[in-house]
This record gives sequence, C-alpha cells and structure tokens, in this order.
Amino acid sequence: MLSIDVRHPRLAGEPIQARVDAGMLLGVYGPSGAGKTTWLRIVAGFAPAAGSLILDRRSLLSEPASARPLAYVPQAPSVFPHLTVAQQVAASRPRAPARDMADLLAALDIADLASRRGRTLSGGQAQRAVLARALHRQPPILLLDEPLSAVGQDTRQRCLAYLQQWARQHQAHVIWTSHDWSEMERWADAVLLLVEGRAVGSGAPAVLQREPPTAAAARLLGYRPHAGRWIHPRRARWGEPAPVVIHGVVSAVEVSGFGWRATLVPRPPAAATDDWPVEAYGDGVPPSVSQSVSVGFDIPALEVAP
Repeated sequence: MLSIDVRHPRLAGEPIQARVDAGMLLGVYGPSGAGKTTWLRIVAGFAPAAGSLILDRRSLLSEPASARPLAYVPQAPSVFPHLTVAQQVAASRPRAPARDMADLLAALDIADLASRRGRTLSGGQAQRAVLARALHRQPPILLLDEPLSAVGQDTRQRCLAYLQQWARQHQAHVIWTSHDWSEMERWADAVLLLVEGRAVGSGAPAVLQREPPTAAAARLLGYRPHAGRWIHPRRARWGEPAPVVIHGVVSAVEVSGFGWRATLVPRPPAAATDDWPVEAYGDGVPPSVSQSVSVGFDIPALEVAP
C-alpha cells in the first residue's frame, strides 16, 4: 500500500491524504489551479512537504526524487528529440525482452512510430511515447499528470483500458489526474477531489457522484443548488415521483446520440441564491421549447449550506 499524508503551503496548508493499494488506479479530479499538479509533484519528490509518504514500510518523504521507486509523467511530454521512440522507450529498461516493448507500443497504438525521432512527433504521439517509456520501467509507483490530454477520444480510452490492465498485472500504485469526470467514473478505482488546494472528498467515483460528501464536492461534480437542496441534471426523473419536483417552462432542448438535455426556467422563479436556469437530461421523446413541464430529481442527503 502507498499511504500519503502531506501538507504544503500551496495546498492551503491542510493535509491531503490518500491510500493507494497495489494494482489500483487513484484518480485526482478538480478544476485548474486546484493543486492536482502540486500534490503529484510532492509525491514525486519535486516539491518539499511535511507529513508522511510510505510505500509498504518504506518512508519516501525524505528521499530525493531520484531515489524514489516511481515514474512521473508531467503534463508537457518531454521526449528526447534525437532518439527514436523505440530507443527512448528501450533505454528506460535496457535489459527487458524486446517483446515487452513491442507489446507496449502496440497497446498504446504507437508501434508504427517506433522508428520516428522525438522531434517529429505530434503532441498526442509524444504523450504516448513518454507514457510508454514510464510503463516500460515497471515502477512500483506511477504518477501521471493528464498524460493523454492531447490524444483523441477513442485512442485515449484504449490507452486507459491498457493502463488499468497494466496496473493490475504489475501490482503498481497508479495516480493520474484528469479534467474528464467520465474517465474517472469509467477507469478509476477511487477518486480524490481537490478544490483550491483542499481535499473536498474521496472514494469510489459512483459513490461520490451519488452522495457527494461536501458542498464543494457537490458543485465540482455538477450539482446545483435549488430550494435548499442539491440537484443534478443526470438525476432527473421525468414523469416519475421524486424527492424534489420543479415546475417550469422549457427554454431550450439539445439532442445528442445519447439522449437530450432540456433547459427550463422554474415557475415560480427559484431563490436568488440558486443557480438558474435548471438543466435536466432525459431520453425518449424530448419536450418542446415553451412547453410547461414538471421534472423530478433524486437528491443527495447533503443540504445546501446557508
């Protein structure tokens, strides 16, 4: 187990804690400036901090970055411009069987780039080359700071699926940051929520989404205040009994391949402190603009702070 309990002035001075079991993916989610990169750099050893950082029984916090048993992949990929993809990946573990690297490059969809030099790679290609280099080392701890932000959606999902498989196979402790909550829901075993340098929640993504533990977590996860409770567009229940029912007039409807999203103006108007207008997702036949509707919402136990 990797046990993290660290404090740093740029993280609001409060301890941020996490536990990462072997074979586990811990996602770190929050807006820009929330402290995700700072926290990751502390674990990597690039920023000093107080507290504790323990892998099994080994204390790492006093060790320099070069001595810590980890690989760190920053947001901006740092490829060696004069080396081919195959050369720089192989250099991370020179005695590894050639088949290991071949399988890795294929899994990350860069096998056809093996002979390309770093200076010729696009942003997404460079990100996958750097990720391959880190994975090839087979470190006990893998720290990934938005490692696939420049990669197309389909390829990114395949890479994340492989990352999950890799973590299980090698019993590695993986921490990765992302701005995409849908990825956290799909691939993370647990998620740490950060807002303004503070931890505002942690746990399984489905549990956090269903029952956010704090008001800051609720807002981060897409909840909005209405009449003293938190409502979420994806917890709408059209035409069914629900704890909260909102009456209003539809002002816009957006249809996609996965359903539709309606925007409605509450009647009577919501309180001045509420977010307005209200959005609600659904499937089937969407309502029409200007139609009067009533939509119910399942709500978490958390009440809106006064």
